Amino acid sequence: MVYTAIDHFRKYNKHNNSTQLDNVVYQVAAVEEDALEKITYEEIIRSVQLLSPGYRTVFNLFVIEGWSHEEISKHLNISTGTSKSNLSKARRQLQKILYKENEIQVTKNVV
Repeated sequence: MVYTAIDHFRKYNKHNNSTQLDNVVYQVAAVEEDALEKITYEEIIRSVQLLSPGYRTVFNLFVIEGWSHEEISKHLNISTGTSKSNLSKARRQLQKILYKENEIQVTKNVV
């Protein structure tokens, strides 16, 4: 009986919760300078070169070349899960590298 009630509700009330787009008000946050605007192209390239070779290869193929994880796994003879894992680890390692570089620059500017 419960499932019948849920099915009935879904069937007859699925469009009742929509609103007109003209009536919706969007609020945009104030434009502030974010961290990506402070990082130069050279800093990014240098940081990517500091990644371990396996992570760097998957990162370059996925982000720069636009390959899918399936294409990367076939090309490198690794599983799709390994490709996804290496990309995730590469991103975390890259964040740490960029954070450390920017932390060092901030302390140099303060001193």
